[in-house]
Amino acid sequence: MVGSHDSASSNLNRPWLFKPLGIAQSVDVGKQLEAGARYLDIRVCMNSKGEYIVHHGIVKGSSADTEVIEPLGKFLEEHQKEAVVVKLQFSGLSKQQAKTFLVDHFHQKLGSRSHSTHKNGRAINPGDISFADIQASGKNLLVTVSNQDLPDGFSQEELNGYAWVHQQNVVESWANTPVAEEMLSHNEARLSEFLEHEDEQRGKIHILQMQTNVKPIRLFSGGLRNLKSQARSVSKVIPETLRHWHNDKQFRPNILLQDYVGHHNYDQVFLSCLALNTLGMTNKQLEETFPEIHQDIRTMRASMEL
Repeated sequence: MVGSHDSASSNLNRPWLFKPLGIAQSVDVGKQLEAGARYLDIRVCMNSKGEYIVHHGIVKGSSADTEVIEPLGKFLEEHQKEAVVVKLQFSGLSKQQAKTFLVDHFHQKLGSRSHSTHKNGRAINPGDISFADIQASGKNLLVTVSNQDLPDGFSQEELNGYAWVHQQNVVESWANTPVAEEMLSHNEARLSEFLEHEDEQRGKIHILQMQTNVKPIRLFSGGLRNLKSQARSVSKVIPETLRHWHNDKQFRPNILLQDYVGHHNYDQVFLSCLALNTLGMTNKQLEETFPEIHQDIRTMRASMEL
């Protein structure tokens, strides 16, 4: 699955001087979903009026309902055979304030589409849920809650079936570097470590973070060109990187996280994911399922030596 890093960051607008530090996407959440993103990384804080808003670091946006919940609900309702995973991360909130947003805002409006953390009275892991389970249940939204910025984090029991604790159910690591080559080396090392302990990670979602970082001084000196150029350089190597991991390591991540979804070689990134996901399909099935791009998928398969 293609994932979107700092998903609700395209419309951040204050303080305007620091906008370049926060914007990691060029289009809003609805357009990212339409472009094929199926994992959303959502950051929520509260403004001086006590309203829940989106943010990325110190850069703030508008209502989390408008920026995230409404377009997500519309997409889930219109695409009931699609599955979307959402990570909620809170900043500057107490645990009770975070729980209020989860229950009274997010779940109240999206609960009919949210997959429970339990099945037949027993706790289940998100990585053990199949697309068949999702389509049979009609619950096509999986939610995790990050404890990263909460002073007193949630236990799984405290989330009461609404969501999974992100840190307990997701395997991921961010290189936090402005250099694409260092990011790839970091992920290669993490992959080797993961494969050595693969049995311990069963039932968890594996996220591969393919976004780089830019030092603030470079953002102010070069505007968004630096972030965008780095996103472009990373996107170019993703198909080859996936080919290497699949063919040489026998590994595929569950989610491929990136900046600027829909831009910078995105068609090739998306096709590389489809090429891997459709390996079990015959050419006839491929043509019936993807009538407009089946030939592009076959071409990508060949280029990736799949």
